[in-house]
Amino acid sequence: MAQQQTGLSRRDFIKGAVAGGVGVLAVTPDYAWAQTLLSGRTAAEVQGTGIPKGIVRLSYNENPIGPSPMAIEAIMGHAHEVHRYHASTNTRNPEQFLARKLKRIHGVLADLNLRNPDDQKEAIRRQHIFVCHGSERILIAAVTKVLENGGGEVIEAAPAYGSVARTVGFLQSKGGAVEMVHVPLKAGNVHDLEAMQQAITDRTRLVIITNPNNPTGTLTPRDDLERFIAAVPERVLIIIDEAYIHFAEPGYQDAMDLGLKHKNVLVSRTFSKVYGLAGMRIGYALGPPALFDYGFEFYAAKDWGSINRLAILAATAALDDKDHIRRSQETIWQGKRYLYEEFDKLGLSYTPTQSSFMVVDMKQPSTPIVARLRDKNVFVRDADGPLGYVNLSNHIRVSIGLMEENEAFINTLRQISG
Repeated sequence: MAQQQTGLSRRDFIKGAVAGGVGVLAVTPDYAWAQTLLSGRTAAEVQGTGIPKGIVRLSYNENPIGPSPMAIEAIMGHAHEVHRYHASTNTRNPEQFLARKLKRIHGVLADLNLRNPDDQKEAIRRQHIFVCHGSERILIAAVTKVLENGGGEVIEAAPAYGSVARTVGFLQSKGGAVEMVHVPLKAGNVHDLEAMQQAITDRTRLVIITNPNNPTGTLTPRDDLERFIAAVPERVLIIIDEAYIHFAEPGYQDAMDLGLKHKNVLVSRTFSKVYGLAGMRIGYALGPPALFDYGFEFYAAKDWGSINRLAILAATAALDDKDHIRRSQETIWQGKRYLYEEFDKLGLSYTPTQSSFMVVDMKQPSTPIVARLRDKNVFVRDADGPLGYVNLSNHIRVSIGLMEENEAFINTLRQISG
């Protein structure tokens, strides 16, 4: 039942699919959340999006209100095209369209007149944007490419997101002359950029700054970032991972422009968080075009036409859904204020967050607490378990969810602590 054959608009097509059970949604028994989003209501009016009723999943930092309605519309409107490679000769390449849109958003094309044929060619030549299967693949590709010849050192904060350390560990297991250098966070659980600068040696090839940091949710001041970049040798690549930057309080300037100004700065982003497309696996980076060569694509596990076509279309649409972005941010900001108040009442210390999660000191071994919560169908991340983070013993990391999910978590925590 292709949309082109019926003459329906995309929105009518989606509404018909939801109401009548046709197309992709027909194979999913629980799609009330999609109808809810299309009607303009939030997922809070039904239940957690995409999970069984009664499950409180605050362990993966997913967007609690679900994906953008405009992304859903794009997916449904193009579902009949999935038999085509997105770079086929006779079809428009949606990945190029998404990359061009990101170039405009982030100022790559700010000095060009795109109605001018010469400027149009120049826009294509400016390959500052790399679209990939989520920002984690970008981190893996950058680490592998930078260290492929001669090895070297990678500097990262501790605690920090674990994919970089896992990649270095894999390279070491294959005989790579690589080393992971961890620099502890300073007071307030923020990056100690001065100590990271002092840790740079002749063998340092890469510095990773996750901002806001995962798992602490803390921001590195913009001025500190600029001073750090100016002090780091240009031969050292600096990666600033901004997966959660949209949840920072208003007024903070992101680092995307730094990826344009400096030859050794790469900024990575994901569509998994504020855009609610975690299951689609898509992200991008802005940085020096010389880095994004065939080798980088190879290490990113990205072959010709390999990114999910519907993921690209959903991401392109989600960029325009300002209302969904605003509601996602407000849900997180409201939720964290509630959790602050409740943790204060419980006498638990926590790190104020600029992200969609926070770490809490349970003042006792956290692994049994996480297990007791899990027995009650409440899932949080153990920061002191088998997948725990360095320097966070006795802590849990809890994602900020819908208000009813936050309340269920707090009520259950009180129950098991009583």
